[in-house]
Amino acid sequence: MKAGIYIRVSTDKELQESSLEYQEACCSDFIKGNNFELYNTYKDVFTGTKTGKYNKRPGYKNLINDAIEGKIDVIIAKDLSRISRNTFELEKLRDLILSGKIHLITLEGAVDSTKGNIHYLSTYILIYSEEARMIRVRVEQSKKTMAKNGLFIGSIAPYGYYCVKGKLYVRNDESPKIIQYIFDSFVSGKSAESIAKELTENNIATPSQLSNKKGASSKWQASTIRKILKNEHYIGNLVQGKTKSINSTNKSRVENSNYIIVENTHEAIISKEQFNLVKDIINSRKSSSKVSRKTHLLSNLIYCETCGKAISLRNKDYICSGRLKYGKKMCCTEKIKQIDLLNLLTENIIDKIDNSDSDFLLNYIEERLNKNISKYKSTLNNLHMKKNKLENRKKEALNMHLDGCISRDKYNIVVNESDNDINDTLKNIHSIESMLSVKDKIDLSRDFDLLKSRIIKSVSLNPQILNYFIKRIEITNLGVPKIYYRF
Repeated sequence: MKAGIYIRVSTDKELQESSLEYQEACCSDFIKGNNFELYNTYKDVFTGTKTGKYNKRPGYKNLINDAIEGKIDVIIAKDLSRISRNTFELEKLRDLILSGKIHLITLEGAVDSTKGNIHYLSTYILIYSEEARMIRVRVEQSKKTMAKNGLFIGSIAPYGYYCVKGKLYVRNDESPKIIQYIFDSFVSGKSAESIAKELTENNIATPSQLSNKKGASSKWQASTIRKILKNEHYIGNLVQGKTKSINSTNKSRVENSNYIIVENTHEAIISKEQFNLVKDIINSRKSSSKVSRKTHLLSNLIYCETCGKAISLRNKDYICSGRLKYGKKMCCTEKIKQIDLLNLLTENIIDKIDNSDSDFLLNYIEERLNKNISKYKSTLNNLHMKKNKLENRKKEALNMHLDGCISRDKYNIVVNESDNDINDTLKNIHSIESMLSVKDKIDLSRDFDLLKSRIIKSVSLNPQILNYFIKRIEITNLGVPKIYYRF
């Protein structure tokens, strides 16, 4: 009989206790003692403890393929646990044995199919199955307890955060700003696809690159953007356990209705108001099966009341895309002039601001102030870095002059240029610091009327203000707009 030896180790500890060489020596002695012919030795090293259906074990896969092709007659292993603890794999192997395609002999005597002794194989399958189930239950209970205590249980922290002992902290790099950019861009009317394209073109590190995944792609996907936009982690909440594995042998994920939410566990990157706004926009965009490819100021906001299709802009007129494509038989909604609709929206928004609920407007003002402050602080930080580089440039020029590398005239030119740049930078720094000091003195409750009047005077239609105030616009069959506000 042609025999194939299978040997395996999965951890460093196991390697110390039962080496590959020892397993192979024992199996080789058995083959010689029984006058078998050795066809090949198959081995897997450090295969880990994962029991998923698609666990990578090239040695075992080659062994089974050779058995199916009739290249070997019997598999020799030191014990059954060397073959697998995965019940799916063991059941598949048992089927091959029962079909007569291969025999299995384990040296500890549990299985010897050449003598009809395979009843222990079924027993071991049940034991391993129950063992895997109990381990899975213990792990899930442990993770559930940690999640209820507000600890992050994932293997990789969300983009923009890092994890220390189950606690999420905002990263000190560009990634939190990228998260804010994604949300701002979506509110401004951009699609997930266009945001992903922009990030890729600007060489922004993807989540997989930031987490140092092997073979990480540098291309942002629209699906990644959508996941970020729906992720409550960015408003300081931990939402965990939304999916679970089917069982210990099938690692496919399914939705879990009993997921855990713990609020305010870590610093937020996105305000709750903006997160809820994005949520509303996502829901409103779902209502249209197709959106016109040519974007305009009201893209993803304006729809036909009659047929539900998106409204397109053609020749300075807003017209139903269904009517545009199929004619009046498809939809009879009248078109509306762009200038008339935009003027109406401007007047209505000003009126809404003037008569709106103070809490809603306060949230809007506070969000705008916080965004401006964040941008000013970022600019201020860059200016300070620029100033430090210019000062270092002067020091380097002095050292080069003292070492005789550059002349005094060249040194003076470098110093004068650097001083001029430093003076300009300092002016910008003082200007921004002055603006920040003014904003720090603003009392929203006290200055509400003044801020409100300034907003009314400066209202101009753009995607940000439209998406913040307007939920949806529908054009009736007579070409009359119906405007649905968020408040």
